[in-house]
Amino acid sequence: MATFPTLTPSGRTFSPGRHPHSEIRTLDGLQARVRTSNVLLEQRLRLTFVALTETQMLSIRSHYNGQQGRFLSFDIPTSLLSGMASPASFTPTGYSWIYATTPQIEDIGLQRYTVNVELITVPPEGANINGSEFNVYTSLVAGQATTSAEIGGSTFTVNTTLVPGVVEDNESAGFNLTVPISLAAGTASAPSSDPFFSNVKHLLHMDGANGSTTYVNSSTSGLNVGVTSSMAQSTAQFKFGTASGFVDNFDGLSLPSSVTSQYAFGTGDWTVELWLYLNTHTGVNRQVTHWFYGSTGAGIMINTSNTLSIRTTATQTSGATVVPLNTWNHLALTRASNVHRLFLNGVLQGGTWTNPYSQTNSYMIVGSNTTGSSPLGTTGNTAYIDELRITAGIARYTSNFTPPATAFPNS
Repeated sequence: MATFPTLTPSGRTFSPGRHPHSEIRTLDGLQARVRTSNVLLEQRLRLTFVALTETQMLSIRSHYNGQQGRFLSFDIPTSLLSGMASPASFTPTGYSWIYATTPQIEDIGLQRYTVNVELITVPPEGANINGSEFNVYTSLVAGQATTSAEIGGSTFTVNTTLVPGVVEDNESAGFNLTVPISLAAGTASAPSSDPFFSNVKHLLHMDGANGSTTYVNSSTSGLNVGVTSSMAQSTAQFKFGTASGFVDNFDGLSLPSSVTSQYAFGTGDWTVELWLYLNTHTGVNRQVTHWFYGSTGAGIMINTSNTLSIRTTATQTSGATVVPLNTWNHLALTRASNVHRLFLNGVLQGGTWTNPYSQTNSYMIVGSNTTGSSPLGTTGNTAYIDELRITAGIARYTSNFTPPATAFPNS
């Protein structure tokens, strides 16, 4: 939680706020009561800063942008209440603040600025707010949709899934789902479990000790993890948790270490997904994942244009978006009724590829292809991989989606 810049205002105005209440009447209308809460809403603090330097003015503007406008809450420094006999009376215990409006900035010349800021309180967790209800609307065609929201500094995610067996309707918008949620205060969240967890064959959080080559499979499949070229975990970069897998000179993983009947998916659906952090673009083919089974192994490749491709013995389809460097990107490849789709940060890349092949005993190679060529990492061209999940029997994504905002659940 970022703190408002340490500045002393030239003037302050307070509004004391209010306690919300609601009237309760019996059906016959003969009795009425008023219900109140223990929370103080809409306490406002109006601040005027006169003749700020450009650096001071920009510190306020940068803080406002960093809080996503009026949405994220923050603490205020004691400098905003300096000179007051009892400043604690104006900062209730446990309360934080949000912007009530956009800061107003006036250029008064000579590189000096007058800035007006209006803040409003956000109640702490456990406060009793009456009537705080809202709906989250999610439209689905098929697969899974994730909706993120934030109310008064409380972040939550609603995951909605079209269950297997429901017929996908490609001719219309599918269906709409309304999820009612009631808030008192604090954080509201959907269940953190995975409805398809029993289908997960490998789930690698890659949160081992720095330099460790021991990778834990957090699924219930009991399958192991093979390591090539001593691919180690690193605490230098990670999307979630404490570490990730560092891909250096011809490093890689095999999931599991040899072929297995558990990876005999036949003509069934599946999903392969992971988070990838690239340090460089090379302009050569770099294999991220590849199935090992016969001559038709569909995998994720970064091609010579530094975009994503579905790769078998040849390139099947490619996207137009260059994979961003020095940031974490969500990659997903799915198979649904023999149709393959490739996603970068939730956006479909290129067209689809359809092939009715049957997948026999196999395993997944991460970091190169079946022959060990086209490696993801070479000397000077490194990458990191985090949160790798392989799901059998389920195509989790068949249209654009919002990438997961937290680590994959373990149940």
